[in-house]
Amino acid sequence: MQTESKLKRFIQSRVYSNIIFMRLRSNRPASILVDTYIFTKSAGGIAKSTAYLYDAVLNLFQDEIRLQGFSAKPLKSEAILPFTNTAWQIPLGRETWRSFMFPVYTHCVPHEVLHFPANGLIPTTLPKSSLVAMTLHDVLQLDVDDFYTPERLQKKEAYYQRLRQDLDRSQVLFTVSDYSAERIQFHFPHLQNAPIVIPNAPTLQRPSHMQAMTLDALNAPYFLYTGRYEKRKGLEWLLDAFLEGHELGQLQSHLYLTGESAFISEHFTIQLEKAKALGIVKELGYVSDEAMTTLMNEAVALVYPSSAEGFGLPPLEAMTMYCPVITTRATALPYTCGKAAYYVEANDPSSLLVAMQRLEKEPHLRAELIALGLTQVEKFSWTRSAERFVEALSL
Repeated sequence: MQTESKLKRFIQSRVYSNIIFMRLRSNRPASILVDTYIFTKSAGGIAKSTAYLYDAVLNLFQDEIRLQGFSAKPLKSEAILPFTNTAWQIPLGRETWRSFMFPVYTHCVPHEVLHFPANGLIPTTLPKSSLVAMTLHDVLQLDVDDFYTPERLQKKEAYYQRLRQDLDRSQVLFTVSDYSAERIQFHFPHLQNAPIVIPNAPTLQRPSHMQAMTLDALNAPYFLYTGRYEKRKGLEWLLDAFLEGHELGQLQSHLYLTGESAFISEHFTIQLEKAKALGIVKELGYVSDEAMTTLMNEAVALVYPSSAEGFGLPPLEAMTMYCPVITTRATALPYTCGKAAYYVEANDPSSLLVAMQRLEKEPHLRAELIALGLTQVEKFSWTRSAERFVEALSL
């Protein structure tokens, strides 16, 4: 079986090398077809970071690489991609459309590379002459114990089997952190090719006037959380810690919550309504990138008490905006934050309360974390990620 697998990979590598050689001889750009399904919905973290990666690729290799998108629906207006997209609006169910229309298009309009940037969903019968690449951002659905309720464990098995199919159908596998790479290999130990780590980088742009601001000027009477409302994000114990701090007179700042709200638990709902009634917590919902840069820049700190992340982009964004970060050492967060965060124990409101107290009352600690954060951010670059992406595709 191993011999057959090695022979298959050898044959594929020769096929792709010949394609690239012919392309070079014809002096035309390499063509990458992108599955743009993720951009037909409201832009989330995966869509934003993927768009930034593609933009960096085209900036670096504008004469050598051409990107083209393909989807079942037009892209959302806020999903701005640096290349054109073709939408075949044929009245079929999502899975049926993907199974039939995507292969048809790829045979009609050949491309050297087919990239599936949002965790797979790779159809069968794709052209053998195309290199199939997939980005699997994380496998948290397999790692987080309470991601599936006992009644939905069949869906977890179905998700696992679907990922196995996707991995078998792809020749190049990307992920976003060393942690995610390790967890992918743990769940799928017989991968043909190890995951290639293409790290995310900040997607918020630091306004030029911020660069002239002094650390002493960065004081604001609120802490900030940004992200979806999910149990793994630690919002329950964030509210517990915040309410306790105010009840004991140990905290003075308010708390702003941004992101898409959702039900987490009865306890969370009760605590949230209590904090809102006291006027110490405010839900801002979705905010624009421009508003987020201001919120981060003026916050006492970003509080991000998540217990499971494949990368953890908000802390990196905060560091870019001169905002200290309070987070946990769980999963990928130490990879992203390095030594530049104030780490607390996951699911421990008391340690979180101490962290908020210190950030509120110790300006020198804030200044130290801001400086460390600016250094940490320099380790992540869309330019370097784009170079690694193109190199892995042998383009």
